[in-house]
Amino acid sequence: TGAGVGGVRAGTGGGGGAIYSSGPLQIDTSTLSGNASGDGAQFCAPTCVTGADGKGGALAATGELTLNNVTVSGNAIGSTAIGTSATGGGLLLAPGGSLVQRLRNVTIADNQASSAGGGIAREGTGTVRLRHVLLAGNLSTGTTNEDCTGGGSLLVSEGHNLVGVNNGCATVFAAPDLFGTAASPLAALLGALGANGGPTETHELLAGSPALDAGAAAGCFAWDPGTGTDVPL
Repeated sequence: TGAGVGGVRAGTGGGGGAIYSSGPLQIDTSTLSGNASGDGAQFCAPTCVTGADGKGGALAATGELTLNNVTVSGNAIGSTAIGTSATGGGLLLAPGGSLVQRLRNVTIADNQASSAGGGIAREGTGTVRLRHVLLAGNLSTGTTNEDCTGGGSLLVSEGHNLVGVNNGCATVFAAPDLFGTAASPLAALLGALGANGGPTETHELLAGSPALDAGAAAGCFAWDPGTGTDVPL
């Protein structure tokens, strides 16, 4: 809680530039920025074998996960595109079994992958649930799935999300979500990551941002995994 994690670099091909988690993990009021997972290395002796790139530039999670009031910005994977599967520039969300991962009041912006899902990549058999998530301004190479990849029935919108390019998750979002496409991106109009009066660095919403006053009328709630209930901020 109240933490900033930055400048961490995983070993070559490592998943989760800052954090890899296979068990229950809760992160509150924190910023994950400036992290990178590695490229898959190639070894030839004499046959060449290429390892997989690390997934999740900031965080790779395969267990239960709760993110409340978190900013994920300026993280990257797959910088040289030597390896394979360079997805999830910001987050790899890959819950196994019937596990659930929840993102509440989370900004994912300015992350980059050399494959799909510059912002997030969803994998696994569990469910990822999003509410009040701003997912925009991320980059990926060779694909139109800039902000998100791995959409489908296991990626669930709980409403009031903003997605700049929803090509990789096109069946997930609907009103009251706001979203654009690769052909017509929705500009979130964010300021640079910086000190905006809170305990960690965030992206300020600039004048004219579609995210202004676009939250639920009931207000913003965090998720308490201990009680399995919403709690007011």
